[in-house]
Amino acid sequence: MTTIRSTRFQTATCLTLALSAGYFTLLFVIPQLLITRAHWTKDAAATGQLVAMVLASLATLGFTSIAARFSRTNVRIVLVAAGTVAVLASIFASVPVLLLSGIFLALFAATSANATQVIAATAAVPEQDKPTAIGLFTLLYLLGGAIGPALASALVL
Repeated sequence: MTTIRSTRFQTATCLTLALSAGYFTLLFVIPQLLITRAHWTKDAAATGQLVAMVLASLATLGFTSIAARFSRTNVRIVLVAAGTVAVLASIFASVPVLLLSGIFLALFAATSANATQVIAATAAVPEQDKPTAIGLFTLLYLLGGAIGPALASALVL
């Protein structure tokens, strides 16, 4: 099937899988880091993460509404940069605002990738294969949701 052989499809789905796995890992790791590194209570960590994630969702709405104005490469640069900084924040930061920026950037990168890269993935396949391409793309995004908690439990929990 040409759907999964297309380099454009593979690039879009692998990027989305990686950013999804990163987000779903940090979703569980960041609260623990806020508790252990910043000495926050569980309630404070949960509230802080909630606020960061709501703001990230709003940022994603804004970014995805203008992403079509940028080249595919520039969109991917933004996504990779956000995902990378999110992971680096979780590794090196102990200040709460930096840890919370990690979950902000991880959610922003993963959901923005889901919204923008599905277009790139499906553009690479024939019309009759688009439903299959969308299904495979979504499956790989959700696979990141399965990998992330497994990584989190191995790393922190």
